[in-house]
Formats: sequence, C-alpha cells, structure tokens
Amino acid sequence: MVFIQPFPKDNYLCLFGVHEKMLNKMQARFDEGLIEDFYKYLAEPWATAIFHDRFADFRDEIRELLITSPKDKDATLEDLSRQLVDEETGLNDQQRKELLMAYVSTGAKRAVETRLLNFISYNYYHLPMYAKPGMV
Repeated sequence: MVFIQPFPKDNYLCLFGVHEKMLNKMQARFDEGLIEDFYKYLAEPWATAIFHDRFADFRDEIRELLITSPKDKDATLEDLSRQLVDEETGLNDQQRKELLMAYVSTGAKRAVETRLLNFISYNYYHLPMYAKPGMV
C-alpha cells in the first residue's frame, strides 16, 4: 500500500519571490548532489518558518530595517551594497568584508538577530524545532 501525501500548494506559493539562498542555498546543494528530492528537502523541519503565515511580514520587516538609514544622512546598507556590487561580477572578497563590517557596525546585524528571535519566540507554538535563548 502506497501512502500519498497531499501536495502542499499553499506552502509552495509562499516560495514565490524567495531567493534560493534563503532556502539554505538550495541551488548549490542541488549542484553538489546533496538534494535529490525537492519535495523532501522542503518538508524538512528547517523550512517550517518559511511556510509560516507570518513569515512574509517578518521578511518585510527585515527588509525595511536594512533599507532604512540609522541616521538621516548615513547611507543605508542597501545603498552601500548597490555601490559595491558589480552586476557582472558580484562582490569580491574585499567588498564582501566591507559590507559585512557595515552590517555589524551599524547595529543592523544585532537588530536582525533580535527580530528573528522575537519571531521565533512569538510563534514558538508553531515553530518548536527552532532553538531560542534559554533552551541551553
């Protein structure tokens, strides 16, 4: 007897517009032969938050955080990344380090981490597979 699971169409609709790197570098993992079945891969516990009904709002909140300047005259991380990125070649190692330093020094990294932990804590009833502070 074969058990057939229903196709989770609502989950897959949530993936529209989501970069493959947000899906644990799905393309690289596929190219390396680490993913044989996309359905099984996306059914793993790590992906649960991506399919959560509030995750799109969380993504929007993070995007707003990263495109907003901490001070009125400072460049945003988005502005800096646009200055650094060459459409043809992407980021080199030095540019990547510069962007990472800006991400950390502006406090954006800490703010993103805080918001992520808040998202997990607030929705923990649906996301018990994720670790949160105080568990260890």
